[in-house]
Amino acid sequence: MDPNYAWAYNRRGLVYYDKKDYDNAISDYNEAIRSSPNYAEAYTNRGLAYENKGDHDKALSDYNEAIRLDPNYAIAYNDRGWCYYLQRDYGKAISDYSEAIRSDPNYALAYTDRGSAYIGKAEYDKAISDYTKMINLNPDDADGYYDRGIAYNYKKEYGKAISDYTEAIRLNPNYAYAYYNRGIVYREQGKYDKAEADFAKAKQLGYTGSQ
Repeated sequence: MDPNYAWAYNRRGLVYYDKKDYDNAISDYNEAIRSSPNYAEAYTNRGLAYENKGDHDKALSDYNEAIRLDPNYAIAYNDRGWCYYLQRDYGKAISDYSEAIRSDPNYALAYTDRGSAYIGKAEYDKAISDYTKMINLNPDDADGYYDRGIAYNYKKEYGKAISDYTEAIRLNPNYAYAYYNRGIVYREQGKYDKAEADFAKAKQLGYTGSQ
């Protein structure tokens, strides 16, 4: 591999990252940055690797540098938002997700992540709005329905929650968490047979949480 080929180091870093080999990923991102100090994507990718190692400070530093290099880099804003979200700083997370959406209005993941931050702040209507936008962008993504179902559950709008969990299951028949959470709603409604059936299916699919 050409030692000055920053793109190649970055790509190999992504392979290591996908294998959860974060140390080797960081090493390759370091080489990419050494070869090309203005390589915003490499900073963002290294930030993600640090994030997965639990080093929030280094992750934030890399996201900040990526954004400095490219102030319209939607992915960097979204990833920094996720870093803030993990620290339960929902206000800063929402601000970054909003910047990601400003830079790329069709960035479905940013709507999902901002919805999760709104859930953290108990702003369920805003979360539902963001999950709905995500569903409109990716109508075949089961996660959007599952996430919106959670928001409806928090609002005790059980019929809508069940509808969304059911759609998530239709799109992904092995979605253990959707079965489990639908079971929770059925139990809240006093539909114990349906609840037990969903809990049993969730367990069959590998769900190990408590009921």
